[in-house]
Amino acid sequence: MTLMQLRYFQALAGALNYTKTAEALHISQPSLSYAIAELEKDLGIPLFSKKNKRVFLTPYGEFFLTYVNRVLATLEEGVRMTRQMVLDPAGGTVTLGYFYSISSDFIPSIVEGFQKKYPDSGITFHFAQHMNSDLLTELKAGRIDLAFCVTADSDVECAKIGEQALYAVVPNGHRLAGYESVSVRDLANEKMVLLHKSSGLRATVEELFSDEGVPLHIAYETQECNSALQFVSIGGCVTVMPKVPAMQLQPVTAIPISDRRTYRSVFLAWRKSGTLPPAARKVRDFVLEEWSDLRAGLFTAYC
Repeated sequence: MTLMQLRYFQALAGALNYTKTAEALHISQPSLSYAIAELEKDLGIPLFSKKNKRVFLTPYGEFFLTYVNRVLATLEEGVRMTRQMVLDPAGGTVTLGYFYSISSDFIPSIVEGFQKKYPDSGITFHFAQHMNSDLLTELKAGRIDLAFCVTADSDVECAKIGEQALYAVVPNGHRLAGYESVSVRDLANEKMVLLHKSSGLRATVEELFSDEGVPLHIAYETQECNSALQFVSIGGCVTVMPKVPAMQLQPVTAIPISDRRTYRSVFLAWRKSGTLPPAARKVRDFVLEEWSDLRAGLFTAYC
């Protein structure tokens, strides 16, 4: 079994067409067929089947593909890390992924704190803001080194670093705007604007209302917090979210929620397979070791 055979198998499993795969790999179709046949011979199992001139992965092939993808991704990561060490043995580039509501205070604080402790690290930061589900996808694909996210995932390593408080956000002049705090039941008859179901915040809000036995009356769905705040500002609906920078620019009021579980956990995540590049490992350790106050529940000071 060779690396070339695994790459050919991965390519054919994606295209399920010998002619197109051979063209993409810049080899002849007989060469591709021979490589796949030799791989199947080594394994002792059929990876592909043919029916009506169409190519299909067998159940064995589908199972084997998950491991081939993992092996090749780990190899590519190793090549990237090694090249990075050669080009910049003392430093490197770290790509941080995060969600919107921690972009203006927490992320700059992390970077500032790291640079103060390691002024000569030579590490350069790149930043990537995404929705939670996209953060995990980018992390697993290797396009992000470290991700600050709101859901733990069994496919990556996660460490809880704090909790982010949630607020009821209403238009200025709303009947609840003058309250020092509200309960979820105070929002029972309100029309809500929530983020799309792909957002980690959406699941948190749905769970909060479900735990209190309060039905959600969803009037609008948006893709991000700024849009939700615009709907709130024009009146007619409210929302639940953490404090975000755009609140200062809209005629809205954020009110603490008095019920239990009015927060969402925040995690630092990194890939489980392979080894973190030295630069990313240094930043990860800084967050986990130096920012212990976050794990004590003081995360809201940065959000």
